[in-house]
Amino acid sequence: KTLLQTAMLAVADLLNSACSSRFSAAKKYPVSVMGDFCDSKSKIITNEFVPFLAKALESSTEVFDRIVVLTAIGSLGVEEIVPVLLPVIRGNGKYDDTAERIRAILSLQRVVFTAPEKIHPILASLAANVGERPEVRMASLGLLLMSNAPQSVWQKFAASSWFEPSRQVGSFIHTLIHSLSKAPSTTPLLADLVKK
Repeated sequence: KTLLQTAMLAVADLLNSACSSRFSAAKKYPVSVMGDFCDSKSKIITNEFVPFLAKALESSTEVFDRIVVLTAIGSLGVEEIVPVLLPVIRGNGKYDDTAERIRAILSLQRVVFTAPEKIHPILASLAANVGERPEVRMASLGLLLMSNAPQSVWQKFAASSWFEPSRQVGSFIHTLIHSLSKAPSTTPLLADLVKK
């Protein structure tokens, strides 16, 4: 079982580095000699590995096993993982564990940069849902921040923090915004976030 989990994680990372970014693949593999191995829409990913991981997620009975599979799914970094992750993110059915829901949210980390228009609404609705667990809301907010969400999203959360029923989430939003306002603009992403 441990060997299978290690293999899933390694293959997911390999597919991400070889297929997701042409620049990344050219740095690690002899693409100039051999040509492109694959891209993010290759059948090996969309028709074989994503369904394999989805089946492994569905058949896992232990939370730890599902968290490992969720990590492998997130390592792929392709849009096709979103429908697989949504039931876990929403806490549907057997996916009610807070740790695995947070792992599913964080598994969107690579996809949020390639498809922000698809991921930002999911994260924003989770973060704004006051009936949701604070940990899930804070994971969503953290990923929204990291993905450079539009300024309107941050204005909405800054204003809502005044009336936030969860002290934990309210404090998280306040600390997040305060820390960003004091952060040095050392990278273009950070500089853009500080401006917002």
